[in-house]
Amino acid sequence: MEITVKNFRGCAEAHLTLEPVALVCGANGAGKSSIAQAVAAAVTRNPAPLTGMKKSDAGQLLREGEKRGRCTIEGGRGSVTANWPGGKITDEAGPKASEIAAGLTSIVDMKPKDAAAFLIQ
Repeated sequence: MEITVKNFRGCAEAHLTLEPVALVCGANGAGKSSIAQAVAAAVTRNPAPLTGMKKSDAGQLLREGEKRGRCTIEGGRGSVTANWPGGKITDEAGPKASEIAAGLTSIVDMKPKDAAAFLIQ
């Protein structure tokens, strides 16, 4: 699987190959969390992956001074791209994940009823 992130928050540009794991390291402020958030946005089809953020505010996620950003994930079966500032998601049978699997939501922070419903699913 190939991942490309460009102009998202603290990440100017990153190209990753998952085979089957990729380790991302760097100094504070290098963009590691930004890469994770961009990937989460793409796989969950949620261009505003921060808690409480609306899709209309997704343009705030662009790297400072940039006009456009994106995260593309290409796998053997298809691809998905999240674009900013508009928050458009282009899904061509790309990989998908729930907000819990992508690390955007923690099951321990959910109300018991909601957690049970998710686990039953």
